[in-house]
Amino acid sequence: RTLTLQTMCWETKKKFRPVTYDQTFKSSSLPLRTTTMAVFLLVFGCCFLLTGFVTWLEWGTYEAIPFWTLGGITFIPGSYASTIIFFTWLGKKGYRYDQVPSYDD
Repeated sequence: RTLTLQTMCWETKKKFRPVTYDQTFKSSSLPLRTTTMAVFLLVFGCCFLLTGFVTWLEWGTYEAIPFWTLGGITFIPGSYASTIIFFTWLGKKGYRYDQVPSYDD
């Protein structure tokens, strides 16, 4: 009985096969929806941050906090995605479209 148990354990082990670079996802076309969303988030983030700054100058900190919050929530992912998409479009080494969450599914 122990012999069959050992044989079964040895048979279930699988060898590790590393993923090669050729097997990874490569996209050469500009993702339209993802680019649109990145630019949308970037523009609205800048608008909210600018509105928060003007509100802070005119009325004070308490009134500006909602604009700064919304500006930060939209500006940070928008600038990240826009930067990666732009550098990939320029052809800089180390940047790929698949580094950005895709909305083109």
